Amino acid sequence: MIPYVSTRKLAHELVALLGKRLDGVTVAEHTPRLDAPYKLLVIEPVPSSSITAVTRYMRLQLTVSVITEALTGDFNEAAEIFDDACNVLAA
Repeated sequence: MIPYVSTRKLAHELVALLGKRLDGVTVAEHTPRLDAPYKLLVIEPVPSSSITAVTRYMRLQLTVSVITEALTGDFNEAAEIFDDACNVLAA
């Protein structure tokens, strides 16, 4: 039997890392209730294939939302935040 390994610790560490590096962005593991305007990055590690005795594959799902004062989305800024987060994770 292969033991289950929690992804909670991984998500918690990534939230802390990205929270320090992305100024003005709320980074969380779950979507919190926020008042506009806001910039939000939600991190969710998702198991992506069979677990073996020596391997475990994860997909890292990043969801970015940018809501303005006018309650509209800002796709370009969300894309920039996504790129910044990917660069931090790749470094």
